Amino acid sequence: MSSDKICGDGSFGLNCALQCRCYNKSETCDKVTGRCSSGCAAGFTGDDCQTQCTQGFYGESCKYTCSVGCRDQKKCSPVTGFCEGGCGHGWLGDKCTEKCPNGTFGDRCSSQCNSNCDSGVCNNVNGECSQGCVPGFQGSQCDQECTQGFYGESCKYTCSVGCRDQKRCSPVTGFCEGGCGHGWLGDKCTEKCPNGTFGDRCSSQCNINCDSGVCNNVNGECSQGCVPGFQGSQCDQACTNETYGLGCRENCSEGCLDGGCSGTDGTCQCRDGWRGDRCHLDCEPGFYGPGCAVSCSPNCAGTRCGRSTGLCSSCQSGWAGETCQQECTQGFYGESCKYICSVGCKDQKRCSPVTGFCEGGCEHGWLGDKCTEKCPNGTFGDRCSSQCNSNCDSGVCNNVNGECSQGCVPGFQGSQCDQACTNETYGLVCSENCSEGCLDGECNGTDGTCQCRDGWRGDRCHIDCEPGFYGPGCAVSCSPNCAGTRCGRSTGLCFSCQSGWTGETCQQECTQGFYGESCKYTCSVGCRDQKRCSPVTGFCEGGCGHGWLGDKCTEKCPNGTFGDRCSSQCNSNCDSGVCSNVNGECSLGCVPGFQGSQCDQACTNETYGLGCRENCSEGCLDGECNGTDGTCQCRDGWRGDMCHLVTPAKQCPVTSGVIECA
Repeated sequence: MSSDKICGDGSFGLNCALQCRCYNKSETCDKVTGRCSSGCAAGFTGDDCQTQCTQGFYGESCKYTCSVGCRDQKKCSPVTGFCEGGCGHGWLGDKCTEKCPNGTFGDRCSSQCNSNCDSGVCNNVNGECSQGCVPGFQGSQCDQECTQGFYGESCKYTCSVGCRDQKRCSPVTGFCEGGCGHGWLGDKCTEKCPNGTFGDRCSSQCNINCDSGVCNNVNGECSQGCVPGFQGSQCDQACTNETYGLGCRENCSEGCLDGGCSGTDGTCQCRDGWRGDRCHLDCEPGFYGPGCAVSCSPNCAGTRCGRSTGLCSSCQSGWAGETCQQECTQGFYGESCKYICSVGCKDQKRCSPVTGFCEGGCEHGWLGDKCTEKCPNGTFGDRCSSQCNSNCDSGVCNNVNGECSQGCVPGFQGSQCDQACTNETYGLVCSENCSEGCLDGECNGTDGTCQCRDGWRGDRCHIDCEPGFYGPGCAVSCSPNCAGTRCGRSTGLCFSCQSGWTGETCQQECTQGFYGESCKYTCSVGCRDQKRCSPVTGFCEGGCGHGWLGDKCTEKCPNGTFGDRCSSQCNSNCDSGVCSNVNGECSLGCVPGFQGSQCDQACTNETYGLGCRENCSEGCLDGECNGTDGTCQCRDGWRGDMCHLVTPAKQCPVTSGVIECA
């Protein structure tokens, strides 16, 4: 738009080509931007009100949403919101915003809600009963009767277990039309029998032995258990002789005579050694027998004895026997004479049977009234008056005879550690041998130190020379030609030599034809000149002889070749094409028809086959045949490929190759 031209009312933009679309039709839009202060006309939106509503919206500035009831959202008018493609199921009106009237649903609301819907109300689209079903029916559209065992609104209630016949439970009311089962009353059979009754029509009485007179309404079982003295599901069984109380769960006391008691309270007649109404109490200490009226032996420990027998469980010190009437035998003492007098007693006869005191004093190595205390460490003998040998380990010895019980300090041996180690041993109990490296095999008895022989080192001469050294103090170097520079620790002789050398000290070069470590390998026969076989590597420096390859000339020519540098081909008449790698002789022989060391000579006229060892048949014309397979032209009177078969006599004679028959 030119700067000097102003748009007329109702238009705007470049060359005034755009039409104003204001909601208020009397409003003039901005002549440059097209903006409307009243908003956009129905069906349009955007700052300049030129954009049509997107699908699903309509009206002023496209601010309204098309109804979900439109059958086709694409055909919702962006101006009015009218559903030009019609309404979907369940909706009415130009804009399809009105749900079907109550009681109807579906396309154009032409279908009726199921009469079994509660209040006759259903979903306007699919007819589902939104408020549930009337009693006796179920399903989304209430078109299914209740399944067996259910009743009421939407079949949400369960028929009573009390119905005699579940099939005859009314799906509408839940009434049990076949009557009630045992233990139940009422139209719906939901009322249990009154307390104290059970069974069909509640006509039976609970057993009087049921606790509180209460029993199961169906079968009469005593649900709260039985009164004391009775058992069984209906409390109709008295307790056995050996039980009593609630549920007969209590056992009669072991003190009851013959194990029997009153089933109600457990009272009984007592066995010897028991007392109380239920014979459940032991005799008081010091008594036993019938009524616990007999006194125990005065020598019983604590004056206690067996409740029924009067036998003592243990005796006072100095006494033994079932009733503690026997004094301890010699060598025993204390309660029930169960302790043994100490071996330390000088005289067992004088060991007190009551206290165990050694009244005749102690043997060597023991102290104390009972002579049970060993001598203190470091002492032994009579009254522990002798000292252990100072060579005993830790200064400890046997309390009786002074033997070193923990062994000796290093360098000494003997039961009392009074003997020094011999020249060839050392250490604890002299159990270690002096090192083989010690001069003359002798060492210090305590720690094994010694003077070393040639080839050994260390305080105890127990360490070999380091690699490369030998002799006194391991100070002499091994020959540099020794393998790994290692040699005998005392002699310096090499264990083996480096490649190219030999001899005890590896000072001699390999003789001609040998090479490698200690010259132990033989040069290959394939070397052209044995004098030029390297004593170190075995390489043939003068090259290989006929038939050989490789640095050491140890590789034979590949199959099919032979000669100098394997440059010649084996004769094609060699069997399998194989020949000697050196001179080309056919090592596996010749193919049929040829002979000679290299198979270069054909068989003569009268021979054929492998090595031409087969003779041609006498039936062959002129005695000649094919050198390969022996086939030939036959003489008169012979037949076959090799003319080796005689013609039968009865056949027509053949003269000059012509059959003559009459």
